[in-house]
Amino acid sequence: MLKRALIAAILSAGPAAAQDALFQTPVTDRFTTGEFVWNSQMGKMDFAWAVIPRDGKMAVCGVYSSDSNIRHLQNLEALNKGWVKLGGKKVVRGLQFFTFAGFNKPVVAKGVMATCKLTKVPATNATFQLGWDPIRVRV
Repeated sequence: MLKRALIAAILSAGPAAAQDALFQTPVTDRFTTGEFVWNSQMGKMDFAWAVIPRDGKMAVCGVYSSDSNIRHLQNLEALNKGWVKLGGKKVVRGLQFFTFAGFNKPVVAKGVMATCKLTKVPATNATFQLGWDPIRVRV
């Protein structure tokens, strides 16, 4: 009985702790925009991202838009392989927390909100890098 209660407590605490690290912020001109192009036939994903200070730590924020509902799952796969580095070290692995703005929607526009993930990195003015691990997709 005690063992079941302990397991239940651990399982229920895990997702809540992860959710606490996420918050939303408006997309501003501080965000960097880019696109992830599969190829001319497979479409692309537009995105905007920024690293901002919050509560003495740095948070990675982002939003994305897909040009096709057919490739939306591949875009999620790409986000899952995304990362943010500081000084050559990955401080965030997986960008699937980015807000989905919609199909063919602008990622930088009035009212667009980005989802942010708080990191363990203390507030800094350092330069962060965004990139992807190799991605393989079946077509």
